[in-house]
Amino acid sequence: MPSLILLHGALGSAQTMQSLQQALAPDFDIHTLDFLGHGPSPAQAFDIPTLAQQVKNYIQSTGLEQPHIFGYSMGGYVALYLAQQMPTLVGRIITLGTKFAWSPEIAAKSIRGIQADKIEEKVPQFASYLKSLHGETEWRTLLLHTADMMKDLGVSAPLNTTNATQIANTALICLGDEDNMVSHEETSSFAEAMPQGQFQLLPQTQHPIQKVDSNALAPHLRSFLL
Repeated sequence: MPSLILLHGALGSAQTMQSLQQALAPDFDIHTLDFLGHGPSPAQAFDIPTLAQQVKNYIQSTGLEQPHIFGYSMGGYVALYLAQQMPTLVGRIITLGTKFAWSPEIAAKSIRGIQADKIEEKVPQFASYLKSLHGETEWRTLLLHTADMMKDLGVSAPLNTTNATQIANTALICLGDEDNMVSHEETSSFAEAMPQGQFQLLPQTQHPIQKVDSNALAPHLRSFLL
C-alpha cells in the first residue's frame, strides 16, 4: 500500500484533512501532521523552508520511502519546495488551491484578510473555527506569524515559473473552478513550467478545504497516484 502524506493549508491543521483521510484510507497508508505553530503545536514563527524541513524530518524519522504528497494551498507550496530541494525524497505530488503568484501588493492584500479583530467582528463563526483548531488565544498569534510568512513570500517567493523547471517529480497541480483566491493563469503556468507537471481544473470546487467534497476529490488522487 503506497504511503501518502496529507499537508494542510495556512491557518489549518491536520484536523482539516480528516475527511479526505477517511476517503483515501482503504487505498493508502495515510500520514498527517500539524505544521509548526498550527493546531496543538506551540505557537512559533515559520516560513516555507522551515515547514519543508519539518516534512523532511518526518519522512526520515518514520522511514517512509518516497511517499506521495497531497498538499492543500500552503501545504502544496511546501511539498513542491521540498521536491525542488530533495527530488528523490518524495514520490508524486498533488496540490490543490496553491498560490504561486506573489508580490508585495498581493501579500499586503492577503494580510488584510487575516486580521484577528476584523475576523471576530465580521466573520465570528470563522473566528470560532480557528479557536477550535489552534486555541482560544493562540489563533491570534498564528495569524501574525502567517502574515509574516506572506510578507516574506511577497518579497522573495522561493518558487516561480523559472525554478519550477528544477522540480523533476511528477505532479498534478489542481485548481477549483470556483476558487476566488488563486487564478487559473498562475496555476496552469506553474504546472506547464514543470517538466512533469500537469494542470487539472476541478469542477464545482471552492478554495476553502472545509468546503471541498472529499468524496469527489479522492478519485482524482487515486487515479493519479495508483
